[in-house]
Amino acid sequence: QAGRSGYCADRLAGDMPGPRLVVIPNGASRFAITKHEISWDQLNAYCAQSGACSVAADVQLPVTGIDVSTAQAYARWLSERTGFTYRLPTLAEWRLAAQGMPDASRNCRVEVDGVARGLALVPASSGHAGEYGLVNVLGNAQEWVRDGNAFRAAGGAFSDAIGDCVASTARDHEGRADDVTGFRLVREIS
Repeated sequence: QAGRSGYCADRLAGDMPGPRLVVIPNGASRFAITKHEISWDQLNAYCAQSGACSVAADVQLPVTGIDVSTAQAYARWLSERTGFTYRLPTLAEWRLAAQGMPDASRNCRVEVDGVARGLALVPASSGHAGEYGLVNVLGNAQEWVRDGNAFRAAGGAFSDAIGDCVASTARDHEGRADDVTGFRLVREIS
Protein backbone atom coordinates (compact mmCIF):
# COMPACT_ATOMS: atom_id res chain seq x y z
CA GLN A 1 0.00 0.00 0.00
CA ALA A 2 1.27 3.47 -0.77
CA GLY A 3 0.89 6.87 0.86
CA ARG A 4 0.38 7.89 4.49
CA SER A 5 -1.95 4.99 5.18
CA GLY A 6 0.27 2.44 3.42
CA TYR A 7 2.47 -0.16 5.02
CA CYS A 8 4.08 -3.52 4.44
CA ALA A 9 5.11 -6.30 6.84
CA ASP A 10 7.54 -9.20 6.77
CA ARG A 11 6.27 -12.67 7.62
CA LEU A 12 7.57 -14.61 10.59
CA ALA A 13 7.52 -18.37 10.98
CA GLY A 14 4.02 -19.81 11.12
CA ASP A 15 2.81 -17.12 8.72
CA MET A 16 2.61 -14.65 11.60
CA PRO A 17 3.00 -11.05 10.40
CA GLY A 18 5.89 -8.96 11.64
CA PRO A 19 5.49 -5.31 12.63
CA ARG A 20 3.92 -2.99 10.05
CA LEU A 21 6.58 -1.00 8.21
CA VAL A 22 6.63 2.19 6.15
CA VAL A 23 9.42 3.00 3.71
CA ILE A 24 11.21 6.32 4.24
CA PRO A 25 12.71 7.75 1.05
CA ASN A 26 16.26 8.89 1.73
CA GLY A 27 18.01 8.99 -1.63
CA ALA A 28 20.04 5.85 -2.23
CA SER A 29 19.80 4.79 1.43
CA ARG A 30 16.08 4.17 1.86
CA PHE A 31 14.97 2.33 4.97
CA ALA A 32 11.77 1.03 6.48
CA ILE A 33 10.66 1.82 10.02
CA THR A 34 7.84 0.41 12.09
CA LYS A 35 4.62 2.33 11.56
CA HIS A 36 3.74 2.08 15.25
CA GLU A 37 5.68 1.88 18.47
CA ILE A 38 6.46 -1.77 19.17
CA SER A 39 3.50 -3.04 21.20
CA TRP A 40 3.27 -5.84 23.72
CA ASP A 41 1.28 -7.78 21.15
CA GLN A 42 4.44 -7.93 19.02
CA LEU A 43 6.95 -8.44 21.83
CA ASN A 44 4.94 -11.18 23.59
CA ALA A 45 5.83 -13.79 20.93
CA TYR A 46 9.53 -13.12 21.55
CA CYS A 47 9.05 -13.14 25.33
CA ALA A 48 7.14 -16.44 25.24
CA GLN A 49 9.68 -18.18 22.99
CA SER A 50 12.86 -16.84 24.57
CA GLY A 51 11.87 -16.52 28.23
CA ALA A 52 13.91 -13.30 28.25
CA CYS A 53 10.97 -11.13 29.31
CA SER A 54 7.54 -11.41 30.86
CA VAL A 55 4.47 -11.68 28.66
CA ALA A 56 2.21 -8.67 29.17
CA ALA A 57 -1.59 -8.71 29.32
CA ASP A 58 -2.40 -5.29 27.80
CA VAL A 59 -1.17 -6.12 24.32
CA GLN A 60 -2.26 -2.87 22.65
CA LEU A 61 0.02 -0.61 24.68
CA PRO A 62 3.53 0.25 23.52
CA VAL A 63 6.29 -1.71 25.20
CA THR A 64 7.83 0.11 28.17
CA GLY A 65 9.44 -1.23 31.33
CA ILE A 66 12.16 -3.20 29.52
CA ASP A 67 15.80 -2.26 29.08
CA VAL A 68 17.37 -1.45 25.73
CA SER A 69 19.21 -4.77 25.59
CA THR A 70 15.82 -6.54 25.49
CA ALA A 71 14.72 -4.25 22.65
CA GLN A 72 17.92 -5.08 20.75
CA ALA A 73 17.46 -8.81 21.42
CA TYR A 74 13.93 -8.55 19.98
CA ALA A 75 15.38 -6.87 16.87
CA ARG A 76 17.88 -9.74 16.47
CA TRP A 77 15.06 -12.27 16.94
CA LEU A 78 13.02 -10.55 14.21
CA SER A 79 16.08 -10.50 11.95
CA GLU A 80 16.62 -14.25 12.42
CA ARG A 81 12.99 -15.06 11.68
CA THR A 82 12.58 -12.82 8.63
CA GLY A 83 16.03 -12.89 7.04
CA PHE A 84 16.15 -9.08 7.08
CA THR A 85 18.10 -6.80 9.40
CA TYR A 86 16.08 -5.07 12.14
CA ARG A 87 17.69 -2.61 14.57
CA LEU A 88 17.06 0.53 16.57
CA PRO A 89 17.00 3.64 14.37
CA THR A 90 19.72 6.23 14.46
CA LEU A 91 18.69 9.66 15.69
CA ALA A 92 19.02 11.00 12.12
CA GLU A 93 16.80 8.22 10.71
CA TRP A 94 14.22 8.73 13.44
CA ARG A 95 14.11 12.49 12.87
CA LEU A 96 13.73 12.02 9.12
CA ALA A 97 10.81 9.62 9.70
CA ALA A 98 9.24 11.95 12.30
CA GLN A 99 9.33 15.09 10.17
CA GLY A 100 6.24 17.04 9.26
CA MET A 101 3.47 18.75 11.18
CA PRO A 102 3.05 17.21 14.65
CA ASP A 103 -0.27 15.50 15.41
CA ALA A 104 -2.23 18.16 17.32
CA SER A 105 -3.84 15.42 19.42
CA ARG A 106 -0.59 13.59 20.28
CA ASN A 107 -0.53 11.96 23.70
CA CYS A 108 1.37 14.53 25.77
CA ARG A 109 0.52 16.54 28.87
CA VAL A 110 -1.96 19.27 27.98
CA GLU A 111 -5.32 20.53 29.19
CA VAL A 112 -7.84 21.87 26.68
CA ASP A 113 -11.26 23.10 27.79
CA GLY A 114 -10.92 21.22 31.07
CA VAL A 115 -9.98 17.92 29.41
CA ALA A 116 -6.51 16.63 30.36
CA ARG A 117 -4.36 14.46 28.10
CA GLY A 118 -1.03 12.84 28.78
CA LEU A 119 -2.09 10.99 31.91
CA ALA A 120 -1.09 7.49 30.72
CA LEU A 121 0.03 5.52 27.69
CA VAL A 122 -2.53 4.94 24.94
CA PRO A 123 -2.59 2.04 22.44
CA ALA A 124 0.30 2.11 19.97
CA SER A 125 -2.14 2.19 17.04
CA SER A 126 -4.04 5.29 18.23
CA GLY A 127 -3.43 8.74 16.79
CA HIS A 128 -3.02 10.28 13.37
CA ALA A 129 -0.32 9.31 10.88
CA GLY A 130 2.45 11.82 10.21
CA GLU A 131 3.97 12.81 6.89
CA TYR A 132 5.49 9.38 6.26
CA GLY A 133 2.72 7.39 7.92
CA LEU A 134 4.17 6.88 11.41
CA VAL A 135 1.69 6.88 14.30
CA ASN A 136 2.58 8.11 17.82
CA VAL A 137 6.08 9.09 16.75
CA LEU A 138 5.80 12.09 19.07
CA GLY A 139 4.56 11.59 22.62
CA ASN A 140 3.04 8.46 24.11
CA ALA A 141 6.29 6.52 24.75
CA GLN A 142 9.56 8.32 24.06
CA GLU A 143 11.65 6.12 21.77
CA TRP A 144 15.17 4.76 21.98
CA VAL A 145 17.51 5.75 19.17
CA ARG A 146 21.23 5.36 18.59
CA ASP A 147 23.32 8.53 18.50
CA GLY A 148 26.87 7.45 17.77
CA ASN A 149 27.75 5.02 20.56
CA ALA A 150 25.09 6.38 22.92
CA PHE A 151 21.38 5.85 23.39
CA ARG A 152 18.92 8.70 23.45
CA ALA A 153 15.16 8.90 23.97
CA ALA A 154 13.48 10.87 21.20
CA GLY A 155 10.11 12.55 20.70
CA GLY A 156 8.95 13.14 24.26
CA ALA A 157 6.67 10.98 26.39
CA PHE A 158 3.03 11.17 27.48
CA SER A 159 4.13 12.75 30.75
CA ASP A 160 5.91 15.64 28.98
CA ALA A 161 4.34 18.98 28.17
CA ILE A 162 3.09 19.03 24.59
CA GLY A 163 5.76 21.60 23.69
CA ASP A 164 8.41 18.95 24.46
CA CYS A 165 6.73 16.30 22.28
CA VAL A 166 8.54 17.37 19.13
CA ALA A 167 11.04 15.82 16.74
CA SER A 168 13.91 17.90 18.13
CA THR A 169 13.50 16.43 21.64
CA ALA A 170 16.21 13.84 22.30
CA ARG A 171 17.36 13.11 25.84
CA ASP A 172 20.41 11.18 26.96
CA HIS A 173 19.30 7.73 28.12
CA GLU A 174 21.32 4.95 29.73
CA GLY A 175 19.07 2.21 28.35
CA ARG A 176 17.57 1.21 31.67
CA ALA A 177 13.94 0.15 31.95
CA ASP A 178 11.41 2.86 32.80
CA ASP A 179 7.70 3.48 32.37
CA VAL A 180 7.94 6.11 29.62
CA THR A 181 10.50 4.75 27.13
CA GLY A 182 9.71 2.36 24.30
CA PHE A 183 10.96 1.87 20.78
CA ARG A 184 10.28 1.31 17.13
CA LEU A 185 12.63 -0.49 14.77
CA VAL A 186 14.28 0.15 11.43
CA ARG A 187 14.27 -2.63 8.86
CA GLU A 188 17.19 -2.16 6.51
CA ILE A 189 16.53 -2.18 2.77
CA SER A 190 19.43 -3.25 0.56
